[in-house]
Amino acid sequence: MKLVKFYPGNGQLRRYDESFNNFSNFWNDYFNDDFGISDSQSPKVNIREEDEKYELEMAIPGIKKKNIQINFEKDILKISHKEIVDNDNKEFNRIEFNYSSFERSFKLSDSVDVSKIKAEMKDGILKITLSKKDEAIENAKREIIIS
Repeated sequence: MKLVKFYPGNGQLRRYDESFNNFSNFWNDYFNDDFGISDSQSPKVNIREEDEKYELEMAIPGIKKKNIQINFEKDILKISHKEIVDNDNKEFNRIEFNYSSFERSFKLSDSVDVSKIKAEMKDGILKITLSKKDEAIENAKREIIIS
């Protein structure tokens, strides 16, 4: 499965390994005009592939799991959080951290069994498990005979 960054504003798909191939892509990624925010404001994601599954881990410390939405439609997995201002009517002299709204989208391949997508949150890490379909697991490894 090749993971791609999905830009919902224009339906454009871009592979991660192509994002800095030319100067114009550099500026598009830097200013990220599709979302109006830079990638530095979006939570970072670790992606791991194993024989039976893919795992996505997203660092989102300080955000309550009830404020996170995970949706799957067509072949797009979307993870989002809407900014919630909750300061208990306290006045602060300085605020250095906030929990901005974000949305991350991933295009999933046909090898993912969407009925078995699971999510859990622990210690500020959202972990999403994407199980592979049985036929994808069976076809994943095989010996190739040289003729």
